[in-house]
Amino acid sequence: GIEGAFSDPSADYDNEEKKESLQFDHSLANYPRKYIVTVAWDASSHESASFSWLSYAYAITHMGSLCGHVHRVVAYSGLLLSTKLFPRLQFSLDAFDLLHSLLIRTSIDALLRLCDKLPWKPEFAQELKMLGQVLDLPLVFFPFANQSFYFRSELSPPGDFNSERYMFSCVVAAHRFIRMIEAKRRKHSKYYNSLNFREYPNYAHNSVKADRNISSIVVAGAEHTMPFSDFWWALTQPQGSIFIRFLGWILAKVFRHTVTEIEIDVASFVEYARALSTLSNSDRPNVIIAPTHRSLYDFLIVSYICFSLPELGLEMPHIAAASDFSRIPIIGWIASKAGAFFVKRGEAKKDPNLSKNLSMITQSPTFIEVFIEGKRSRHRTFLAPKTGFLRCLAESNCNYIVLPMTINYEDLPDQTSLLNEANGNRGGEMSLSALMNWSIQAFSGRINVGRIFISVSNAINGLNMNSKDPQYLGCCIQNHQQRRIVVSEFHVRAASLAINVPPKLIS
Repeated sequence: GIEGAFSDPSADYDNEEKKESLQFDHSLANYPRKYIVTVAWDASSHESASFSWLSYAYAITHMGSLCGHVHRVVAYSGLLLSTKLFPRLQFSLDAFDLLHSLLIRTSIDALLRLCDKLPWKPEFAQELKMLGQVLDLPLVFFPFANQSFYFRSELSPPGDFNSERYMFSCVVAAHRFIRMIEAKRRKHSKYYNSLNFREYPNYAHNSVKADRNISSIVVAGAEHTMPFSDFWWALTQPQGSIFIRFLGWILAKVFRHTVTEIEIDVASFVEYARALSTLSNSDRPNVIIAPTHRSLYDFLIVSYICFSLPELGLEMPHIAAASDFSRIPIIGWIASKAGAFFVKRGEAKKDPNLSKNLSMITQSPTFIEVFIEGKRSRHRTFLAPKTGFLRCLAESNCNYIVLPMTINYEDLPDQTSLLNEANGNRGGEMSLSALMNWSIQAFSGRINVGRIFISVSNAINGLNMNSKDPQYLGCCIQNHQQRRIVVSEFHVRAASLAINVPPKLIS
């Protein structure tokens, strides 16, 4: 039923020969250059039934870099070349073929010849040979990335066909296919690196269905795989000032020395991302990120997530920090440069500076990070929510949503100080000397908080809450946070040893 499709424009065929080349037989195999046989809707189909190859390229690049199949720098560099540079240079297919041959085909052929002369066979040589089967795919897709094609066809899409959903399904199918190949490689190769992408099928807790699958990504820690150096990674992130990139570089090293891994439940961000994608820029609300507060690590973790995974839809937030930080030399300056504004805690009256800061920050849609408990809960229980920030937010009459976030620790880094205070010792105050002492312990390997797992709940529409008491909104946020609390295998094993019960029974 297909009457039109792409073929090599350098081949001098007439229209009838083009039609014949589209028949589903083996005639295409006789030609030296590969062809695409296109099964397409007719050009008269409704607009929502089509998508561009450029949109598909963006989608699969996002998925590939987010799931760790390809490094973000490599993925976006290739996308930049194919969608921005090459169209401006107006390469013909022959010119692109020559460039591809010089830079790609010749290099790989030379590397394979070198491997053949070695007394041993490197493991990657076999993968390079397999790559040769698809090495010329960029040539096949090149015209589609630079031109628009309209097809005559007897096929018409269903009225409810959604091309974006179909495109996403194709991207997910590619991801699952690659995951299947990677799983086989891990079984047969002891040199194959562990992946940062994780899947937990049939995950269940009290707020979701039992058949929910968790897809998560490890973004930092000792078990996180970093393809390049920390410095190059921080330098090539899509967002962030020079100062933010410097902090990202430092934090990557800090987390590698003090944390086993920081794991993000990316599947929990789906509803949030879907809600934002339906809004225009003028309708976008301010996003209030409301994490649980168990440690001073919380500040660092949330900002690091926004910096390292911009695909989640979170930008670097303004941080509502305690005014105590502003009085600490160097630390206060670093916090303000990282986007913090300082709030007085424990004041019985309204803080005019807070209202002023919120009015300035929310003039255009932005992201704000706030801990509604006001201070750390080092014993893991939830403290009563503070309402000062929420009340000022409601009085500002800005459009906002609240994104509850739960940070689950295996071992709280601040719990030691709590035990010391419980034994009658004076609590350690925040100071520059305390930070230096902690840094020495961290980089000497004396601090390890284990695994950290971060998940978010569905966003709460702030406009629906403005008519209610701020205490009610605070309780709603904590209710969402509590639903995302998880227990790790570390806690199960610890409880098993403590009460002498088999781990499976506790699970």
